[in-house]
Parts: sequence; C-alpha cells; structure tokens
Amino acid sequence: MAWAAGRLPSATYPINTRKLIYNYASELNDDISRQSSLSDNSTTTFESYDYLGPGTVVRRGHPESSVDLTYIISQSGGSGDAGDKYAALGRFGRVVDQLWLSSSTTTDRFKYGYDPDNNRLSAITWSTRRSACCTTLTAPAARTII
Repeated sequence: MAWAAGRLPSATYPINTRKLIYNYASELNDDISRQSSLSDNSTTTFESYDYLGPGTVVRRGHPESSVDLTYIISQSGGSGDAGDKYAALGRFGRVVDQLWLSSSTTTDRFKYGYDPDNNRLSAITWSTRRSACCTTLTAPAARTII
C-alpha cells in the first residue's frame, strides 16, 4: 500500500482481500487532502461527503441505500443559531439534531441537549423503521467539582 501526497489512498482487508478506496475529488478536496467519498475496487460508492469549511461533514450520502445523514435542516436558510441552513449544528459545532433522510422522508432523527460544560444532557430519538417512537434520555443531576 503506497501513500500518495501524505494520505492513505486505499486499504485492503487481509481475510477477503476486499479493497476500500479513499477518493479525493479534484480541486479543493484534493488540494487539502479531504476525502470526498469511499468506494471499493468495483467502483461502488459506499459513502460520499459534503463539508462546511475545511473539516466539518454536513452530509454523508449513501448511494446504495439512499439513506443520508444530514445536518442541513433548513434548505431555505435562516433557522440555525447563526441564521444559516446548518440548524442541526449548534453555535459551538455540537450536533443538536441528527437527521437521516431517504429522499426527503425522515427515517430516523436524534436530537441532543447540552449543558454549559459540553456534556450531553438529553437525547430524543424518533424512527420510522421501527414503529414511530419517542425516547427521551436525561443525564443525572449536575455534579459539583471541588
């Protein structure tokens, strides 16, 4: 396995010799060694990536299953903390709403709440793959550190 431009171009599993190829699209992704997709040696794309800035993934596309993970909640803009379309990312870059979509239909959704120390306090889960449900998890009471 040869390294190209300081990055790993592929990995081969020793048991079944399956090869995974790390793709770097031309232009910016290639220039900053940012992975654009993951495929195998038959050129089947398993996952593709869209970014916000140099390293924050805002969409993970899955062409085979057509179910994508996205942090782009508002396509029209204006609903995020900063007034942008990335409403699923809080103002400090934390995931507050994880949305799995099949076409434009929500299959799973996970919402998170945090305390000022960046500890996740709550999680709400909703899914259409199981019967529509809602589960809320709440963290234990705040700890006092002396």
